[in-house]
Amino acid sequence: MADQIDVGPPSVPLRDGKSYKGIALFVVLLALGAAAGFTWLRHGDRLLEVTSLASSAGSSAAVAATDASLVAASDFQSFQQQTAEALQSVTELLTAQQAQLKRLSDDVSGLSTKIDQMQSTLASGTTASLPPARLSVTVPRRKPPTPRPAGAISVGGAPLVAPPQPVR
Repeated sequence: MADQIDVGPPSVPLRDGKSYKGIALFVVLLALGAAAGFTWLRHGDRLLEVTSLASSAGSSAAVAATDASLVAASDFQSFQQQTAEALQSVTELLTAQQAQLKRLSDDVSGLSTKIDQMQSTLASGTTASLPPARLSVTVPRRKPPTPRPAGAISVGGAPLVAPPQPVR
């Protein structure tokens, strides 16, 4: 009995994790592909412009920078002058509108005082011409109480049997 007999299936060594690495690599590549496709669909035209500008910028960047800065300075000065003129005209218009608003406000306050004066003279003139009113108090009449029914009252809707009437 010193020898033991192994009857079960042979033991299989576990893998080193190569299958999990392959699945992880596949998932990462799938995510990168989806992100690249989304970026291409969303920003494809701009990506082409950026790459074409980057390739042509190296050769003509120095020449274009000097011409653009000279033209931009003269354009900037003319734009600054136009902006100053526009700002001055807007300031004049704003000042004129504020003066007109003040004039209208003064007119409204003058009319308001005239209306108040007219109402006070009208109120004092009408009360002086009218005799004092007599105060009379009227008391509402009370309704006579409703007579109570004699006899039994049916609450549930069932007919009541009339009690015998006493003989008179």
